[in-house]
Order: sequence, then structure tokens, then C-alpha cells
Amino acid sequence: MQRPSTHARQAYADCVSKQYYGCRTKALYPSEPQISSSESFVRRPFSLPTLVFTFALAGCACVSHAQANSAYTPPPVTFTAAQDHQNMMDQLGIKRLRPGPSGNEKAPDHANYDESKANPYPQLPDALRLNNGQLVTSAKEWWDIRRPQIVAAFEENVYGKIPTKVPNVHWSVAAIDKEIIGGHPVIAKELVGQVDNSAYPAISVIIHMTLVLPVNATSPVPVLMMFGRAGFPAPNQPSTDDLARINAAEKALLVQQDPSLKQLFAQYPAWEPNLPAPFEFPQFNADGDPPNNWELIAAGWGFATIDPQSIQADNGARPINGDPCAPGHGAPDAASITSQPIPPSTQNTSASKESRATERLRS
Repeated sequence: MQRPSTHARQAYADCVSKQYYGCRTKALYPSEPQISSSESFVRRPFSLPTLVFTFALAGCACVSHAQANSAYTPPPVTFTAAQDHQNMMDQLGIKRLRPGPSGNEKAPDHANYDESKANPYPQLPDALRLNNGQLVTSAKEWWDIRRPQIVAAFEENVYGKIPTKVPNVHWSVAAIDKEIIGGHPVIAKELVGQVDNSAYPAISVIIHMTLVLPVNATSPVPVLMMFGRAGFPAPNQPSTDDLARINAAEKALLVQQDPSLKQLFAQYPAWEPNLPAPFEFPQFNADGDPPNNWELIAAGWGFATIDPQSIQADNGARPINGDPCAPGHGAPDAASITSQPIPPSTQNTSASKESRATERLRS
């Protein structure tokens, strides 16, 4: 009898894994006479070594297949600006954007300049009154009932809800600087947040933030978090003597790399690689008040500036980072990305994503 080929033995194992007692004899033993279709499956007795070998072969195949699936990581999706625009509208269920107001005052959809019509909610909810109308009478009612109600209202109507699975962020201090803001000494810390990407290693998110606290604070202080470029607000500058040492060291290093610079430096003895930071007058607010960070520090507050660009670039033509813990890791399915141009009715670039979400909430 002809010995079964490797392909035949694999087919034999597949049949056993499906709990059949036999297999197609034509596939296993091509030299044997063919069997009619009504007798395609025949019973054959198995020896113990054959069963052990067969199940071991099938088990290895299953483990290898599972490992291959778990090791596969889909790459992040890269959008064009038009694709990002259309994808966001699809997520929000918006078919067409509302056109912006007309600059022509005679047009029926002209911009409103009447302040009495500008505020659709002239009466804000009472912060110390529960949703059922009862007044808050104790600190426990505030922390246990009223404050969660206010947080839920902001999540529902302003900020959006936090996902149930948010990756952890490991914060570390990269640098500490002692500065002066508005005449008050402060401690500024450069913080770096490394987002846990163990669920999706293809994404690496490093958050940059600066935390500024008053030096004379003896207890925890309130901190106002703002979006903007993360960096030291008033970097401490080297003294005159220290700056002279830095310039001398830089000149010596340049001469070491290029000896001809020694003669050039002799021709310009007053030139220095680094100059003292020039004095700058503070930029007061439009109402004449000091800068906001000055007022915060003077009132005993601290402030933090977090750079949203370090989390996700504010540009439609960018890689879609997504959420490492979300199903599909937050990245859209490549099959759902269209290369078709956006219809003219949806090309209102003046409407932001926030306004589109707010419009859907109101509807």
C-alpha cells in the first residue's frame, strides 16, 4: 500500500478533529479503488499511537493559529483631511452641516447682533439646588448628590463622557525650575505622561504638561488647567558670571573643532554666542488687568498647561491614534474609509467638531 503523503496525513488529522471515524479513502490512499459518493465516509479502527499523534498534531495547529491571531496588530490608519471630516460626520450621524450665518444683514439667515437673543439659557441652574428642586443643606449632600449631578450635566452637554476603559498614564518630572511670575516666586515642573500602550503597541502617546505652583503655599492649592504650549512660563536665566562661563566654553569648543575661528574671534572680541534675555514688558489683558497667570499666582492658585498637540495633532491629515483600550483600538476600519470627495454641502470648514456635536445634542 502506498504511504500517505504529508497532505493526506493533515487531512486525516482534520477529520479526526471533526470527530469522524474515518476519512475519504481517495484522499488518503490514492491507489485504492474509488468509493461511491454514498460511501464517502467509512469507519476505520484507530490504534492508540495514531490517536495520540493525530490529536497532538491538531492541538499544535490550533495553538499556532491562536498565537498568530493574538500577535497580529492592525496598523494605525492615516486619514486625509477630507476623510477625517467625513468620518467624524459619520460617527455623529450628521448628513449635512447647517450653513453658517450670512454677513448680509438683509438676508433671512443673517448674523445676530442682538444681545437679548444671544443667550438661549438666561437662567442657569442653581448650584446648591438638587435636580428635584430641594436645597443642599449639608456638605454630605453636596459631595454625594449635588456635585455628581453637576459633573453629569457637564459630561452630557459640554465635555462628553469619559470612556469606561481609559489607559493609565505614568507621569514623571523631567525638569524643575524656580521662577518669578508677577513678582511672586513659583516652582515650575515639566511633566511627561507616558500612556500605557500595552493593549496596542503600535500607538505611542507622550503627553507634555507644565505645572506651576506658588512657592509659599503651605497646603494643597486649586489648580486651573489650560490648553496651550507646554513650557516654562518664565525660565530662570543664568547670572552674568554664569553666562560668561557658558560663552567662554562654547568659544573654546568651536576653536577646538575649527582652529581658524580663533583669529576670527580676535577680530570680534565683543561678540558672544549667547546674550542675556532682553527685558520684556508684560502683555496685559484687553481690559487692562495683569496676565491671567499673574492673577492666579497672586491669588494663591496654581496653573497647569497641557499641550493637546502631544496627544493628537489638530490636523485632519494625520495618523489616527485612537484609544488603545477601545474595541479595534479606536482606529476606524480601513474598509469604512472613503476616498470620495466630500459633497459641497458638507464643506463648511468654519464649523468645528464641537459645534457639530452640540448641534446633534440639541436636536
